[in-house]
Amino acid sequence: TFPVKFPILGVKPSRLFYYLQQRDGDQLAAKRFASAVFTAYFVERQDITQNTVLAALAEPFGLDASETAAIVVSAAMKAHFKAVVEEAIDRKVFGAPMFIAADEMFWGVDRMAQLEDWLQNSAG
Repeated sequence: TFPVKFPILGVKPSRLFYYLQQRDGDQLAAKRFASAVFTAYFVERQDITQNTVLAALAEPFGLDASETAAIVVSAAMKAHFKAVVEEAIDRKVFGAPMFIAADEMFWGVDRMAQLEDWLQNSAG
């Protein structure tokens, strides 16, 4: 479903994603959170820029509303997100989805089969 507000600035949910990634190390919580955010935005048409919405999405991951609000404005997460964006710019990421395996770039969902083939036959 096309979102009510589009486009939006996804900085807050992105910072929460990276917080969960750092907190848990294995990335599973971060990936599940990202899925919940995309569902909220593209299926349920929620405004994922709002702290109340983000708090509800982060609650299953052990964060309460005050923690969520603090994380999205924390200096550490701002700096981390800025570093991730700078790395993407340095690597010449230009669209989404983009996958980088070693130094090979695969852009677009229509290239996922090529990525899978590369991973099975060319990696390592």
